[in-house]
Amino acid sequence: MVQRLSGKLECSDCHTTYLRMPERVLTDSPIFCVTCGNYIGRWHEIEDSFIAQGGLSGVFDLHDGHIIRR
Repeated sequence: MVQRLSGKLECSDCHTTYLRMPERVLTDSPIFCVTCGNYIGRWHEIEDSFIAQGGLSGVFDLHDGHIIRR
């Protein structure tokens, strides 16, 4: 079964999952798409979505702002 990301983890404009992360991410830090510059959301929203979609159970990994399927 193919696992796809949804919601806050995927850019609504270009549909990539490559996030521009500030060096010091705070709960309320704004996060943007690396590919097109679209605003994705606040870090706490993205982190909540990542966890809800299996991020902590090893399904996906966040590496240098790029969310990848393991």
